[in-house]
Amino acid sequence: MTRTAIMIPQNLKLRAEEYATHNNISFAEVIRESLAEKLDKNARDPFFDDTAFYSEKTPTDLSINHDKYLYD
Repeated sequence: MTRTAIMIPQNLKLRAEEYATHNNISFAEVIRESLAEKLDKNARDPFFDDTAFYSEKTPTDLSINHDKYLYD
């Protein structure tokens, strides 16, 4: 572990402390978990991770009626 000092708004600190108390964890653990979750979430772009593809012939009006094909 490395000791780090950060400046955060008072209301954010109070919210984090309330969360820590409610979940019976330390304030430091809230910070570590939040930071890890944020970094993990943004590490990969789901748009580029999508490997699905359609190999059949597509309708000629797909670009015009894409909502119909996706949601109907």
